[in-house]
Amino acid sequence: MSAGPVFMLTWPWFGSTKTTKLWAAAVPAAMTAKFALTGLGVIRQESEIKLMSRTGKKEELLRGPLLYGVVFTVATILGFRTPIAAGSLMALCAGDGMADIIGRRYGHSHKLPWSPRKSWAGSAAYVVSSFFASMLFIQLFNRWGWGGSAQEQTWPLLAASIASAAAESLPMPDIDNILAPLCFAVCLQVVG
Repeated sequence: MSAGPVFMLTWPWFGSTKTTKLWAAAVPAAMTAKFALTGLGVIRQESEIKLMSRTGKKEELLRGPLLYGVVFTVATILGFRTPIAAGSLMALCAGDGMADIIGRRYGHSHKLPWSPRKSWAGSAAYVVSSFFASMLFIQLFNRWGWGGSAQEQTWPLLAASIASAAAESLPMPDIDNILAPLCFAVCLQVVG
């Protein structure tokens, strides 16, 4: 949940050449390769498996965490320093992360009818967290000279957060790490 925002805070440190986005994308790509090698058992790191998985099984790293890394790598290549990438990645980090935390804590009694493993509380946390985190990063990007003001994007960011939360709520485990940020990006592109 915090690795993504920390990585995005390093984006100003990268240069401004044509290959900058590729160098930046090498960071999540390397971490993604490590997830894959750990999940396949090539690298043995029990502490990482415990940290990154819910069940303690190394194979779990080949699903959610691996897709998380793939999304970060692709978004960095396609949208380096753009508001759409910032918002989409914050939906993945803050939205998905807080949906899990709040949903587990407060979502036991009010499950979503179409997805009984998800809750209204988790979905609400997703919308609020992705909205405010994307607003924060888009405002930072604006200060760094990479796009417009977050205030200009308030309603499109809210719409994208709601659409992304709806995508994340679907009963499709693991691929929500791809579907939710993709939905956020498409929605922001259309309504923004």
